[in-house]
This record gives sequence, structure tokens and C-alpha cells, in this order.
Amino acid sequence: MDAIFLVTHFNETWGNRMAPAGAMFQAATQSMRAVPTTGFPAAIGLLPAAFSTAIGRQVQRPLAIVEVGGMPMGPILLLLVVPVLQTLFAGGEDQAENPAEEEEEETV
Repeated sequence: MDAIFLVTHFNETWGNRMAPAGAMFQAATQSMRAVPTTGFPAAIGLLPAAFSTAIGRQVQRPLAIVEVGGMPMGPILLLLVVPVLQTLFAGGEDQAENPAEEEEEETV
């Protein structure tokens, strides 16, 4: 879900004729607070299940440990990996930052 928000914000910024790298930097910095705030509360909520010693711990504990480990790791990787991949697949730095420069080059 966080990746959808990040990519949507990138597409909106890139649609305003900004270079892909600059658009992704702006999208990542603006979602820097929103992305971790969705993952960390879920990880904190599953901590009791991860350290449980009650009946049913054989089923709950492994899943909770994976979730507690994955929830904080997800936003970190999202802010590191998705921007690189999105910038690569969006065309890199080959596009002009100013649409007027692009039109001048075509008419000459």
C-alpha cells in the first residue's frame, strides 16, 4: 500500500514535467514520515504474540516474528529500493527537465 502511494506521488510529480530522479526524490522525501508510521505500529502490536508463551504459541509465534521483523524492514526497503527501480524504469535522466528545451530541440 505504501508503494502505491509513493509511485502515485511520483507519477503526479513527474507529470508536472520534472526529471524522473528529481520527481522520485521529492516523492520519497514527502512520504518519509507517512511510510514508517504505517509499519511500526503494526510491528509493535504484534510484539506480545512474538514473545508469547501461552497456549497456541507454536502457531502464532513464528508468524508474529516474521511480521515484527518485516514490518520495520518494509518501509526502509520501500524508501531505498522502489525509488531506484522506478527511476530506472521511468527513463532515467535522459528526459529534459524543461519542456521548452525539448520543443526547441525538435524544431531545429
